[in-house]
Amino acid sequence: MCKWSAFLLFLLSLAACASGSARAVTLVADGETRTLATEALTIRDLLAEAG
Repeated sequence: MCKWSAFLLFLLSLAACASGSARAVTLVADGETRTLATEALTIRDLLAEAG
């Protein structure tokens, strides 16, 4: 029973970490302002996502 409890706790922890929450980010480039909802962790990822 203890193994199953540990496994369940592991799965719940993994699910909590995996579910990212989107952040609102304002991007200003060349005088144009865009607000994006993103789960990007780095600026590089954000820019790649924005296109």
